[in-house]
Amino acid sequence: MRKIEKQNMRAGFTLVELMIVVAIIGILAAIAIPAFTHYIDESKDAEAVEKLKAISDSAVLYYHTPHLLANDPFRKAQYVYPTSGWTYVPQGTMTIGERKPITADDLKQDGWKDLKFDSSGSHVYQYGYSSADPVSLQGVSGNIGSRRFMATAAMPLSPTNSRTWSVVGCPNGSVVSAAMVELAPDAVVGHAQSRLTVCNNAAAPEAGGAAAAGGGGH
Repeated sequence: MRKIEKQNMRAGFTLVELMIVVAIIGILAAIAIPAFTHYIDESKDAEAVEKLKAISDSAVLYYHTPHLLANDPFRKAQYVYPTSGWTYVPQGTMTIGERKPITADDLKQDGWKDLKFDSSGSHVYQYGYSSADPVSLQGVSGNIGSRRFMATAAMPLSPTNSRTWSVVGCPNGSVVSAAMVELAPDAVVGHAQSRLTVCNNAAAPEAGGAAAAGGGGH
């Protein structure tokens, strides 16, 4: 009987051994959880950077496509970005941690319908687009485009803070790459507009020469 009792006593764990195991688990958790959180944040940022690049590429493609106006007597090619006030996809507001799809109706808004934006999947960021320095021609109603643009990707982190990426397009067709800041949601537009100052030394090209008769218009 005594031999069996001794074997049973040796089969368990001592308090010290349990404390060592708990300590090891705690250390591993302290290392793994921040790394996992950082990985999740990076995957979300990758969405913003990818989509903003797609917006920029589409805006630059539109810019480098000559826009010929039938009622322009000089038939000059105009190089402009899609024109729009601040419009967002998805429309409405985004809440913390929300994923939201971009609908066909979202992309019917001014600006977006010319950007050929890929709306597949759901998104944790809300994307904004706006143009600046509108271009108009005598005898042509409305603006035919704009010399500069701003695009943003914003994800709410709290009621008073959002993670915001932004890009800007300059009058010479170049794009200033994405930059990220964390700021209040109502400061997103102002921040993007302030970034336009990087374009101050980028001169707009002169309109192209006369086009062949029969050219189309946008």
